[in-house]
Amino acid sequence: MTTSSVCTGRDFPRDVFAQRPVRGCQGVALVGVLWTMTLLAVIASGLTMVGRSDTRLAADQIQSRQALYVAEGGLQLALLNLLNRDANVRWLADGGVHQLNLANATVELWVQDEMGKVNLNSAPYELLVKLFTGAGVIDAKASALADAILDWRDADDLRRLNGAEEQEYLNAGIGYSVRNAPFESVEELRQVLGIEPDIYDALEPLLTVGTRRSGINPEVAPVEVLLAVSNATESEVARYVEDRRKNHALGLKPPPPPEIPRQFLSRLKGINYTILTVASMESGVKAQMLASVALDRNNRRRPVRVSLWHQVPVDVERFEQDSLGERKL
Repeated sequence: MTTSSVCTGRDFPRDVFAQRPVRGCQGVALVGVLWTMTLLAVIASGLTMVGRSDTRLAADQIQSRQALYVAEGGLQLALLNLLNRDANVRWLADGGVHQLNLANATVELWVQDEMGKVNLNSAPYELLVKLFTGAGVIDAKASALADAILDWRDADDLRRLNGAEEQEYLNAGIGYSVRNAPFESVEELRQVLGIEPDIYDALEPLLTVGTRRSGINPEVAPVEVLLAVSNATESEVARYVEDRRKNHALGLKPPPPPEIPRQFLSRLKGINYTILTVASMESGVKAQMLASVALDRNNRRRPVRVSLWHQVPVDVERFEQDSLGERKL
């Protein structure tokens, strides 16, 4: 009786087959087993790496979401503080930093009262010129840019001495004309003839359309605005900012501000705010939220009106901190 070889299909006598195992067949089987085990090991290793990667990704997503919630909670805490009717309890909204330490996160908050900024829709020519020259713009160009802003926001078609009306925009070939109406946003300043990107970037944090006053309140004005509207030196302005913060912390009246022309001054504050919060988790994950709000502390039904409330990438250079702990909001 014969049996068939698994390897070749040839017939061998049963006794021969029983006495002499087929070594070649065993070798092929062993190699096959080794290849199978290797393949399974590779698959298992790949699955482990994918699993670890997915776990890390899920953990990062959880941390990012937690950081975002903490940052948004910071906005809510800032609003709660600003809604307090006691001005001595409220934070000084001059762009200085406030820090809160939580169990697994740190929250930094910057609050800026918009009355410390220059209003694009009501600032007089002289204030606009000082703002431009303070940003490093030469006098002749500063005068032209101030005139162009006034021509943009007024309702007539009469061009100011160095300004720009419809014909100037047509001559520039930029595809749009002068608005002849108030600015709806600070961003709109980009469209004014002569406003270059570097000029806009320097001035944007110092401007607002959220107030109705032509002057600024020095008690909450950023350093750059104080330098622009006064003849004070940088060291004098820095000393004033430090003193007003110390006085506020002690419940004292603000110190006298640097000498500022009366037409540039306003005492109004406490209505329109910009708030920035940065949440930093122990893992290093961060989230940043930005809000613009208007408050009415006497309106119990609707004390807060929100015009902006969103997440901002944490690497936005606009929010870099200066030596006084201020952020350009």
